[in-house]
Amino acid sequence: MAKGAMGQAERQQIRTRLCGTKKSQGEWSQNLPAARDVLLKGDPVMVRTAAGLHHMISSLANEKAVGFDLETTGLCPHRNHAVIAQFGCEDGSAWIVDLTALVPGLRDWQPGDPTINPMVRKPCPEALLPLKAFLESPDRPILVGHNLKFDLQFCAALGLFPRERIFDTQIAHRILNAGKEDEPSLFASLQWCAGTLLGVWVSKDEQHEEGRRWADKLGDPEALRYAAADTLVSLMLRNGMTRPDGSVYPGQLALILRDKPKTGHGLKNVTGIEFGCVHATAELSYIGMYLDRLTLESNLATRQQETKVAYTQLLNEASALLLEKTGQRIQRDLLGRPSVNLSSSQQVGEFFRRVGIEIPGDSIDQQVLKLLADPPELIFTYLRWKELETMCKQLITYQKAINPATGRIHANFDQIGADSGRLTSQKPNAQNPSKKAGIRDAVKPQTGNAFVDCDYTSVEMLIMAALSGDATMIQAINEGTDLHKLTGSAIAGKSIEAVTKDERQASKAVNFSLIYAAGAETLKDYAKTAFNVEMTLPEAEQARDAFFRLYTGIADFHSQIKKELWDLKRAFEHDPDGAPPTYETRTLGGRLRTLAYGSMTAQTASNSPTQGTGADCLKLAMGRLRKAFDAAGLVDWYLVNSIHDELLAEGPTDGAELAKTVVERVMVDAANQIVVAVPITADAKVAATWAEK
Repeated sequence: MAKGAMGQAERQQIRTRLCGTKKSQGEWSQNLPAARDVLLKGDPVMVRTAAGLHHMISSLANEKAVGFDLETTGLCPHRNHAVIAQFGCEDGSAWIVDLTALVPGLRDWQPGDPTINPMVRKPCPEALLPLKAFLESPDRPILVGHNLKFDLQFCAALGLFPRERIFDTQIAHRILNAGKEDEPSLFASLQWCAGTLLGVWVSKDEQHEEGRRWADKLGDPEALRYAAADTLVSLMLRNGMTRPDGSVYPGQLALILRDKPKTGHGLKNVTGIEFGCVHATAELSYIGMYLDRLTLESNLATRQQETKVAYTQLLNEASALLLEKTGQRIQRDLLGRPSVNLSSSQQVGEFFRRVGIEIPGDSIDQQVLKLLADPPELIFTYLRWKELETMCKQLITYQKAINPATGRIHANFDQIGADSGRLTSQKPNAQNPSKKAGIRDAVKPQTGNAFVDCDYTSVEMLIMAALSGDATMIQAINEGTDLHKLTGSAIAGKSIEAVTKDERQASKAVNFSLIYAAGAETLKDYAKTAFNVEMTLPEAEQARDAFFRLYTGIADFHSQIKKELWDLKRAFEHDPDGAPPTYETRTLGGRLRTLAYGSMTAQTASNSPTQGTGADCLKLAMGRLRKAFDAAGLVDWYLVNSIHDELLAEGPTDGAELAKTVVERVMVDAANQIVVAVPITADAKVAATWAEK
């Protein structure tokens, strides 16, 4: 981490400061007027009959944009249900649809048994068909909400699928503030946005205390006013408003439209990509991935046994080495526990020093240990044991994450989970489980289904070629030349045809690190940890020189970034009382990221637009895939995972080959719309497990 960059502890401090503690929330509630008192004009209109629903829809049809929100009995759309749907209008009026009154039995709904299949589209209750027609109409007002991914999942459970004309104010906030440390985009609750941007207080007391009993609070005017006010907060975040103190907030829409770079796309373009992807992100979480319990449990039992064996071996080797170095053995207490706690980083570090193993910086971080020169066998045994322990923890995490109502895992996908623009997931991390643990073996299609797994080919290399305009790399790509062999030939001084398999493998490490302006030391370490390629520092320096002699356009691209960063830092050193400088990066899709002073490194400045452009490409494809599936008659095919440059889809086996063609075409078309300097390709295959990729 660069000096001054924000670490986990600092992020948590900012999260607490911005999102608030109970004490600070109390101060906010005393100093800011309540949103419902400022924004809501009159009491919300309750809709409990078919006639009332038709009247509301007729009235809303005249609006340009409407705020939208749901109140639910819980957080899981498969084990809980929506109680009310709220709509807010620009004039401050609001409507609340009592879903429990319109749908008989919804109030008494209970979670189903484990045979619930989210891949079977829920039919819409007859009483809600007018609402379905309104929400799914391409001509309806723009639907404005905060974290609409959550609401769309509960809509899907009612057979409602609004996918177009969406404005998500949480996503808009993240687009506008990516990377800003004084206003972190990743901390974007409705409460915080309302307080800092609009100057109004959004109380969550009703939600926290009564949210799980909304069906019992439909007669509470204050609870209903709170629910209605949320829709108006979202609407004002988009549109802007005069704050209670008389100042003006221009609104997210105006701020997005103001961004007009001299060349390339602005925020308007990437906002369209992101809003078009909201329904796809909701689908990822709602559909989930099926986990074969028997495979998972079998792999867990195997890893646990391997962990026990590795622990015993580690303890024996540690005791033998201690005896060799000091004449002593590791002692055990009456319960058989060793005197050295191998799970304690501090005690392990002290033990290593005691037996003469020097660790740089006294850190026993696994990445540090892997880079030790000529380490004793004990280090390899320790690393193997730690790796197995991590595998077991991941397997258990996945096991616990299986939803009892569906038999699938439903990870929480965060559409802009990283400032680069990449999508992330948690509870569990569905994107990056250990390949060795056996989790991917257990991720299977349901009976009668198949997977289609499709990923972009060397997409980061191709994006860097487009960003830098490197003539050599662009020509090689257009001619279909293997870039890793091309780099290998330059390093080894031989023809492409003469490059060996091992030389090509080493060139992968060179390519994937040097496009991000890595130094020779970083290249050497990366080659060893990521590709198991041993490189001396002189060899890394020679490879680096050869790379930049070959790809002069990338060298110039990096040099320009370094010059701009140096000029900013030097100016700040001459004026230390001024505000610390920032540096902006831009993707080919128009995504903007601000690098704070402590994060202003050439590596980050090169990495951000490359990974961010990859995110632009993948999200554009995600947003288009549902419509492409339906147009091809693949209505039972769904997106179930998204992994940086890869999409995983599931559906009936008899449509797998057609689905493979559709996914590949959608991904390629989306990427080539954004990256125009070089052709982007993708590779799709039909698979029986995720591990077959």
